[in-house]
Amino acid sequence: GQIGRVLANWPEEDVRIAVVTDGERILGIGDLGANGMGISVGKSVVYGAAGVQPHQILPITVDVGCNADSVREDPLYIGLRQKRIRGGPYDSLLDELVASLRQRYGTSLLIHWEDLSAANSFRTLGRLQQQGIATFNDDIQSTGAATLASVLGATRLPSVPPLRQQRFLLFGAGQANIGAAQLLQHRLEQEGLSLQDARSRIWLFDRQGIVYDGRKGGSMTPEKAMFARSGSEAGWLEALGNDLRKAVQQLQPTALIGAAAVRGAFSHEVLAQLSQGMQNQRGMTGDVPIVLALSNPTDKAECTAEEAFQACNDRVAFGSGTAFQPFTAADGLEVVPSQANNSFIFPGLGFGCISCGATEITPDVLDAASTAVAASLTQEELQRRSILPDTKRLREVALRVAAAVALAAKTSMVASSENSTGTVVRVAH
Repeated sequence: GQIGRVLANWPEEDVRIAVVTDGERILGIGDLGANGMGISVGKSVVYGAAGVQPHQILPITVDVGCNADSVREDPLYIGLRQKRIRGGPYDSLLDELVASLRQRYGTSLLIHWEDLSAANSFRTLGRLQQQGIATFNDDIQSTGAATLASVLGATRLPSVPPLRQQRFLLFGAGQANIGAAQLLQHRLEQEGLSLQDARSRIWLFDRQGIVYDGRKGGSMTPEKAMFARSGSEAGWLEALGNDLRKAVQQLQPTALIGAAAVRGAFSHEVLAQLSQGMQNQRGMTGDVPIVLALSNPTDKAECTAEEAFQACNDRVAFGSGTAFQPFTAADGLEVVPSQANNSFIFPGLGFGCISCGATEITPDVLDAASTAVAASLTQEELQRRSILPDTKRLREVALRVAAAVALAAKTSMVASSENSTGTVVRVAH
């Protein structure tokens, strides 16, 4: 019952975006508890760099404890010295926070969730969406949209099959790849595929291997279940086990997307098998695979850019979560690897939403953000085999994304401010 009183201490009255974390799943680090405040501040800085007024951004850390003993027991730790609360008490605290934020700053406030645990992320997002609250989860939706943008950008390169012909093998079935799977499915449906056909193009691969109905052991979350293969395929899927090379050989995907933080998972053998499989497929418009090694930092990346190009004989469309240095490929052309970071998505997404007063973040809105990023690629960038714009163009790309988001929100009838929609579109163009 004290959150409203604490919020009253913040001096700014015109807050449009609240960036909220509980510090449990800081990327590449883990549970930092109250020390996770740096992630909310860092995301807020990126919003500011992209054009959102700094006084309109409020970074927040919700301290519900910390399960990392080394952090919690540090003499200089500033947070609660207790294990994390779970379940009902946790949900009640977040409900109080959301209600207090909306009471002070209005119902058009956009709430950006950052680095919650997977279980809390999906549950909190679903619960608040059902209540009609303007909110999104950066790790699920922004990262998923960045993956879709990478795929769309890759299809602009020569000899990469169009989206309708792509088959996706997603290595890792956590927040990032579930978010990507959801948006890839949505986009395939927009391309004219049925729901069943769209889902049949997407395979999830976790610690046990391909996710399928009736699989023994492990957990099957509702989010995973959406993309689980039929139990009728259990026999041969079980035989694959968790051997990624065998899965690539059997499934013959055209795109391999990694978000499992397993360094070297995309081995030379796996990548060579992916490339070889592309050569053997009939009826394809192109034969260049897509490889996205999205885990970071470098010691968690599934492969490096140079490893992917070497294994695929320089015929690959590559993106990564880690920023890799430019290099010269064996064919003599300079390659500038693209960093598939959600910083291409969330600043423009937030800017566009607050500009048009979006009341909901729909799949169409996220799809528009991804499309705008891919469309921002220049011919010079494509010639360097980049699948995303240079990160130095962040502000420019964010404005394009904001315009696309505002228009999509208007088309989807979730924009409440007509004048602002027109303003952001004029600024971007």
